[in-house]
Amino acid sequence: MAEEFKKKRNEIQRMVLDFEIKVKDDLDFYYDSESYEKIVKWYIDNHKFKFGMKAVEIALSQHKFSSDLLIQKANIMIALQNFSDALLSLEKAHSLNPTDDNIFILIGQVKIILGDFKGAIKILKKALNISNNRDEINYQIGLAYKAKKDLSNASIFFKKTIEINIKHENALYDLANCLEILGELENSIHYYEKFINEDPYSENAWFNLGKIYLKLKSYEDAIQSFEFATAIDDEYSSAHSNLGEAYIKTKNFKSSKKSFLKSLELDGPSPEIYSSLGKAYYYLEDYS
Repeated sequence: MAEEFKKKRNEIQRMVLDFEIKVKDDLDFYYDSESYEKIVKWYIDNHKFKFGMKAVEIALSQHKFSSDLLIQKANIMIALQNFSDALLSLEKAHSLNPTDDNIFILIGQVKIILGDFKGAIKILKKALNISNNRDEINYQIGLAYKAKKDLSNASIFFKKTIEINIKHENALYDLANCLEILGELENSIHYYEKFINEDPYSENAWFNLGKIYLKLKSYEDAIQSFEFATAIDDEYSSAHSNLGEAYIKTKNFKSSKKSFLKSLELDGPSPEIYSSLGKAYYYLEDYS
């Protein structure tokens, strides 16, 4: 697998080098659209956006009706913070490929950046009528409402996302964030319990119920929820680290250390996990 990846990477690098030589020598040349997409992606991945823009402009001069190249052009413009021109490129791509979920989402995201929340919500709601990717579209609508500071409507669409896909971690996080700001965390417990009743083995539902209890300072309930999550999936690192935090709050420092060590084992070193472990060792008066 690693050897195959290395081979493909080397092939793309050779293609990019060949492209640059031909541009530098001002030669006439032609690549198919797929090859151009690989070249432009290489520039984007390596943050060489000006070179990427030149490449995509040449590509579009040869493949005027490629929505994929227009999307790549928009992505470069977004990286360069040229949002108005990015929107124009995306709208052209949308006219060529009016059912592409990714284009709907990107247009919505750019409109949010430009402060056109109404336009973002309108285009994304239009996508709901034709898209099979309804969880992500609902989530993006929720983000538009959240950016508009309409947290009530944002919560509605985050809930719709979760009802379709209980494993949508971003929607679960954003929903909890909105409910906390709205002061509705306690009222949301029954919402997560509904998912658990439907699927008692959903580690994500148990984890997010635990997060709610943690925010509400109901630490014993939080511990129980995180323990269920880790019992279902022993490699759920976030559940182990949050379990450790709940144990800290109940002064069960030995169990806290154990949970943090498990999270370290699963995810590897990070400043956050070392800070949490340091806290547990401090309370245990273990300064070694």
